[in-house]
Amino acid sequence: MKIYKGIRSPHGVTVTVEEDGQARPLPPRNDLFDHSPDGFAWGYGGSGPAQLALAILADHLGDDAAAVRLHQNFKWRAIATIEGRSWRMTDAEVAGHLAAIGVPPARHRSVPPDVLAALIRLNAHARAYGGGKWAIYAYKEMASILLAQSGEAAVRGVEWRGECNRCGGTG
Repeated sequence: MKIYKGIRSPHGVTVTVEEDGQARPLPPRNDLFDHSPDGFAWGYGGSGPAQLALAILADHLGDDAAAVRLHQNFKWRAIATIEGRSWRMTDAEVAGHLAAIGVPPARHRSVPPDVLAALIRLNAHARAYGGGKWAIYAYKEMASILLAQSGEAAVRGVEWRGECNRCGGTG
C-alpha cells in the first residue's frame, strides 16, 4: 500500500510517498504539465494543488496520459479540500476519489502516444494561428475520440472540413 503525505512547515512544503516502509519524495512531474514551478500546495484550487494532483495521479496510475487527463477533476475533489498543514492519503483513498469523479479503475487506460501527440499539436496550432472554427471543430472531434477511447464518453462526430487559413493545412 502507498501512502502519500504532505507537510507544510516554515521551511517549505514536503510531499512524500511511503511504500513498504520506505519513504521517497513525490516527483512534481513538471515534465507532464508545468502548473507550478514553485512546488506543491493544497487547500485551494490553484496551480500548486494542480501540480500535486498531477504528481499523485502519475505515481498512482503509472499512466502519464491518464494523469494529465484526470488531474484537474482530482484536484477539485481531493486536493483543494485538504485543510491544515499536514495530510495523508492512501492509494485506496486516491482510487476512491477517482471513482467519485466517475472514473472506475478499468477506465484508466492509456491513450496511444500518437493520438495524444496529434491532439496536442492541433490544439497548439489552432491557438498559435487562430485557425478559426474549423480548427476548433477538428480539435473537438479529436478530443471526443480521445475521451471515447478512454471509456469516458461516446464518440459524437463533428463535421469539419477546410484548411487552416494560415498554413493551408500543412501544419
